[in-house]
Amino acid sequence: MTYPYELNPRPSKIAVTCPHCQREAEFEFAVSNLISRREHIDWFKAHDAFTYVKAQSGGGGGYQHHAVFYPGLMPGRLSAIDDWPEGYGPQMWTPREPWVYYRRARVGSVVCRQCGHQEKTVLDWPNDAWFQIPYRNQVLWAFNRDMAAELLAYIADTNRSREGRKYRSFLMKVPSQFLAAKARETVVKRWKARLAA
Repeated sequence: MTYPYELNPRPSKIAVTCPHCQREAEFEFAVSNLISRREHIDWFKAHDAFTYVKAQSGGGGGYQHHAVFYPGLMPGRLSAIDDWPEGYGPQMWTPREPWVYYRRARVGSVVCRQCGHQEKTVLDWPNDAWFQIPYRNQVLWAFNRDMAAELLAYIADTNRSREGRKYRSFLMKVPSQFLAAKARETVVKRWKARLAA
């Protein structure tokens, strides 16, 4: 699937292709929060757990100061901080849900359990997707292994009912060329190979 079939929300963790070894890796979105008091900017700039970002506010107004945390690169790091400025705490940078609403946000980290590579990165979706296959100049993709397995079951099923399926709203957006009877054998074969890789 390609835009406009994009899902909003997205999972906070996505299977991507490792830029180093070209195998399956995990992308996790960064979490950003506004630094509301000027006197706290230096604390966030100096702290190794955060990346400081100064960005123009919407509408061309002034600038806002943000502290960005990369949970994929520093799991458990927030709970070890014991000198938070007043009004801040780990809960502000902890993803609250496994699904996150994003419009243009694409900043996060990639961690590869195969080769050990890890870095901050900008997601190029769906080009970075690990679970993707081409078919007739289109790309079919899934965010993670669980979704990929559900998508395979849905495409292979001659019934095609979405009732009772875990990712109903995702399956509703599968472009029709991947669901055509003449495409089924090829798409299922390629999708199985991608799941087995």
